[in-house]
Amino acid sequence: MSTTFLKHYLEIPSVEREDALKALVLTLDSADISVLRAAISAKYDPFAKLPVELIIRVFGFLDPYDVWSKRLVSRRWAAVLSSEDVMRSAVAHLKDHDPADSGLPENWSTSNPPTDELRHTQSLRLGRPFSSLYFEDEIANDEYYSHELPQFQLKGRFFAYLKGKHRESYRVVVRDLISGQTETLVGEAREKITALALTSEIIAFATYTGVIYVSDLNDLPNTRKAMRLPSARVRCLAGDKSVFACILYGNDEHTIVIHDAALKRTRSVAFASSNLPQGDKLAVPDCLIVDSAHESIHVLFLVNSRVDRVSSHCCARLGTQRLGFEGSVVKQQVGKEDQIWESPWLHKNWNRKTELFNRPFLGKVRPAGRKGVFQVCGGPAYYLYDTSTMAFTQVEFSELCEKPNLETRLGRPSIWKGHVQCRLQYTQS
Repeated sequence: MSTTFLKHYLEIPSVEREDALKALVLTLDSADISVLRAAISAKYDPFAKLPVELIIRVFGFLDPYDVWSKRLVSRRWAAVLSSEDVMRSAVAHLKDHDPADSGLPENWSTSNPPTDELRHTQSLRLGRPFSSLYFEDEIANDEYYSHELPQFQLKGRFFAYLKGKHRESYRVVVRDLISGQTETLVGEAREKITALALTSEIIAFATYTGVIYVSDLNDLPNTRKAMRLPSARVRCLAGDKSVFACILYGNDEHTIVIHDAALKRTRSVAFASSNLPQGDKLAVPDCLIVDSAHESIHVLFLVNSRVDRVSSHCCARLGTQRLGFEGSVVKQQVGKEDQIWESPWLHKNWNRKTELFNRPFLGKVRPAGRKGVFQVCGGPAYYLYDTSTMAFTQVEFSELCEKPNLETRLGRPSIWKGHVQCRLQYTQS
C-alpha cells in the first residue's frame, strides 16, 4: 500500500504536490505528526545519524554556553546536549586552571553535577561570589627585604608563611586551608630563615647557617630532614612536587643545587654570566622555577650593565635560561633592552633604601593558577612568565591587587600592619 501511495504521489505535478501536502497535514493526528517528525529528523538531523560518542567528542570542544544555546534546536538536541558526558567534556575544555593549585577537595568535580562546576568556573573568572576564610597572624613584612624573601607561599590546599619580625623570623607556619590544621616548623637552633619553598608534596626552608630543612606535607612535623649546603649564601629556593632547588651565590659563577627528596639525590648545576652573549653585562640569577616532569629548571635573571648597576635608573634586559637537571642548557632567551626607572611607590627617604629600590629586580615567584604560568614580582613591574614559551608578559600591579582570584582558586593573601589575611575561595552552588 505504501509503495502504491508513493508512486501516485510522485506522479502529481510539483505545483499541485504542494497543495496536496498542505491538505494532507491538516488530516494528520498527533501520532501521525510524531511519526512524520521522527522521519524528517532521521534524514536531516545529524544527531539521529551519528553515534553519541562522536557527538560528545565534537561538542566537547565548544564553549559550554554555546552548547547550552544549541539545546534550543530541538528536543533531541536538548536531550543529548544536556547529558552529563557532554557537559563535563565542555566544562573540562573551558577550565584552564591547574588542579595542583586548587584548594578544593580532590573529589569535588566528580561528586558535583557539571552545571555546578560550570557556575564555579565562571565565578572564579569573575572573582565572585566565593566563600572566604579569614585569619590574622603576625607575619614577617620588612619592606627593605620584601622582594628578596617571600613572606608566604601558597600551593593547593596548603598555605605557609614566616611568623615574627622579618630579621628575627625563625618559624614557618603551615596551615591546611581545608582541614584547618596548623603546624609550626623551626630549625634545630631556631636560626633565622633566609628562604622558603612550598610544593604540593613538601615544604623546605633554608637558614642563615647554610642548612635546608625539608618536611613531607602529609606527615608534619615528623618527617623533617636537614641538608647541609656548601655555602650559606642562598638567594632563592623553589620546588615542584618532591624536588627543590636553590641558588648559591658566587662572584661571576653561581651554583644551583637540586635535590630530590623522594629519591634522596642531590645534583649541582653551574650558572655563569660569561655564557651570555653580552660580554660587558652582568647577569645574576634572581628566581628559579622547577619543572620536575621535564627534569629542568628555569633560571630568571636581569642582564644589567656593570657600570649602571648602582645608578638612579638602570638599563636592564629580562632573561631566562632553561637548564636540565644534569646541567645542559636547553634554551636561553634575553629580551629587548628596556629602561626601568625609579618607581614613586618604591621611593624611600633613606639613601641606602633609595639606592636599592632604584635598581630593577626580580623577586617572588608564585603560581598563576594556569599550568606552566607563574606570577613574577619585579621592581617596579609585575610579570607573567610562561614556561612553555619562556616569555614574559608585563601586567599592571593594580590588576593583581583588584582581581587576585582571576586565575587562581586560592586568592593571593594581602598583608597589612604586620598581619596576614588569607582568603580561601570556593563557590557555593
